[in-house]
Amino acid sequence: ADEAIVRRLDISSWAASQSTIYVRFRYQSNFSGYWQLNNLKIYNPDQVNVGVFNVSTNPTVRAQNGIQMLGFVLYNYGSDTVKNVSLEFKPDAASTAEALNLAVTIPPLSSVTRNEGLNWSCPDPGIFKTTLTIKNVNGTTNNNTLNTNFSKLAIVYGGTNLMPRKPLFEVFT
Repeated sequence: ADEAIVRRLDISSWAASQSTIYVRFRYQSNFSGYWQLNNLKIYNPDQVNVGVFNVSTNPTVRAQNGIQMLGFVLYNYGSDTVKNVSLEFKPDAASTAEALNLAVTIPPLSSVTRNEGLNWSCPDPGIFKTTLTIKNVNGTTNNNTLNTNFSKLAIVYGGTNLMPRKPLFEVFT
């Protein structure tokens, strides 16, 4: 197959209290192809290191002053189990951010998917950039500097009720 396979391995049980560690890779084949190894990273993870990704607003079209459903994935890159995460949801049209405090259990090197309803009082219809930011993990600062926030566009129209949308198409016979 031409697709990459990503593997994350926790070798801490083998590497614990070792001053030197050797890693060996062995390729065995009957001349049936090749093997590539890219972006290998061996590291001692921070205790607290959580990333947010795959943020979705469903539906992305919603009425003013309604509940904004927000789906997202939190991934624990750290070595400690995550028990709680404080996030901040802020649309660029809002003067203040909405706090989101979650009681979650995320073991090391695993993820959890969440769907949360947020109250967002949008003053005007339009297209807005919304950002979800991790502020705090297990009561301390998150050590992740790469993916602590994620932005997504949200479309807001006037009125208070969701308008049903129908596809416009024409059939030729």
